[in-house]
Amino acid sequence: MLEVHVHSSQEAGIFANAYIVETDRSLISIDATLTVDEARGFRDRLANLRKPLKAVLITHAHPDHVAGITEWLPSNDTPIYAVRKVEQLMKATEEQKRAQWGPVFKDQWIARWIYPNQIVKHGESVNVDDHVFRVADTGAGGDCDANSVWILKGNPERAFVGDLIFNGTHSYLADGHIQAWLNNLRYIRSLLTDNTLCIRATGSPATWRSSNCKKDICGSTAGRLRPLLAANLLSMNRKQKNWCGA
Repeated sequence: MLEVHVHSSQEAGIFANAYIVETDRSLISIDATLTVDEARGFRDRLANLRKPLKAVLITHAHPDHVAGITEWLPSNDTPIYAVRKVEQLMKATEEQKRAQWGPVFKDQWIARWIYPNQIVKHGESVNVDDHVFRVADTGAGGDCDANSVWILKGNPERAFVGDLIFNGTHSYLADGHIQAWLNNLRYIRSLLTDNTLCIRATGSPATWRSSNCKKDICGSTAGRLRPLLAANLLSMNRKQKNWCGA
């Protein structure tokens, strides 16, 4: 048995998704939620499934995908898996995010995060009840400086892609990581099949073939973004230009 349950946050939780993978004997969480109320709702869903939570897998370091772990982790011994860059970015930005967003969310802001306690390297796998999750460390690109994708083999194959692929909304581009994001999309495409189910941090899942990602990577989005990239070069310093491959 394997079933994927989605928790879709409401507007106050900025519409982020978190997932529960249910096996015959246990549960695996993929990411978490932002606010206290959403985290407690996720905790209730875990409890209602009446199986032990065996692992937590983190795709990227944004608060709306990591903060809620504090509210429902059953034990400090429960393994929380992430690549090193995601763990480092969580530690580097927690205080900054609290200062920025705590006054906005007030008592809904989760005061302290729980960090990953199991660091995995690119290409390594985590086995839970004979279900194997393989991680791809994609680094910066899109709207986060540290990203990873967790690929669950099976029929269908599932890829938990975090914020690398959106559905119904646009990726956040103001950080200037457009080229890195496109490179990440191309790389992730090389790991997946047309029938891989992309399970996203925002929006509903879709196969690669049926999503707009295939069209985008084949050149549509890249073509539309090239003039923007070219315009941005005018205001970039040499280091930034080298980073963008310009």
